Amino acid sequence: MRRLWQYASLSLLVAAAMTLAAGGAQAGGGKPAGGGGGSSQALLTALGPEFYIATNGNDAPTSSVLAMGITKELSKALVAHPPSTTAWLIPQPQWSAQDIANQCQQDPQAVGGIALLYYQGYATHFFLLWQSETTTVDLFAEIIACNHTASGAAAGVVVATIVDLPGANGTDWQVRRTQVSIPLITVAGVGAALAKGSTSSTTTSVQTKSSGGSTTTTSSNGNSGSNVSTGVLLGSIFSQASSRDIPGYSDPIRLRHAAQHVGVDVVFAMQHFCNPAQGAPAPSAQLATICKTLGFSP
Repeated sequence: MRRLWQYASLSLLVAAAMTLAAGGAQAGGGKPAGGGGGSSQALLTALGPEFYIATNGNDAPTSSVLAMGITKELSKALVAHPPSTTAWLIPQPQWSAQDIANQCQQDPQAVGGIALLYYQGYATHFFLLWQSETTTVDLFAEIIACNHTASGAAAGVVVATIVDLPGANGTDWQVRRTQVSIPLITVAGVGAALAKGSTSSTTTSVQTKSSGGSTTTTSSNGNSGSNVSTGVLLGSIFSQASSRDIPGYSDPIRLRHAAQHVGVDVVFAMQHFCNPAQGAPAPSAQLATICKTLGFSP
């Protein structure tokens, strides 16, 4: 009986280990497998040349917004080509330069990509009467070409980098978006001051003469009801003032505007790389292929 129990326990352990191994083999996160063979992960390819927009940084939502922003701006700049050479722009949030290199190695349709490394920060500033929220993105990019050979082998090659933008005179590549808003407590304070200054006072005096010849004067203030209603109104405003602003803030809007700005910067840099000024070195053969595929050069 004991031997039967030991055999059953061993069988359960083996089955559990095989289940865990199978689950680990299937988990791939959507990234291309490395150069080693034996991977069961299916490769996703396309019907035309593929150019990948990879974004990798400290925030997953920002990666997605930046990847889509760059893709949209590159699409605007893409010149129409015959169907066989039209590039497919594919955003890949949270991919790295190595992921593009792996895709080059496995996918004959891949022509390269841009690998964007970024850091996104947030700050708020209070200036007594108004305050602001700022989103700042620090950036660095690599332009990667797939160096396909006649034998079919391919490797990712860095053909250009964007540390600072052309003509920026060494200024860091940084995009910043700020929103300014007025705290409701400021509006409430101004309203209180105006209400106090505009409150009118009405006094009514009544004189009564007694039989003994003395005179008694009775006065009444006519704005007591107005003061009560103003106090109630201001109290209601102040109760919400510490957490409200006009017109308020929107982090998604700042990120979308920043992503569009980054996309415009990438297009500007690519135009500079693909069409250098007179006397500047011509682009390499690998970079020239990307320039032609993306429509930056004829």
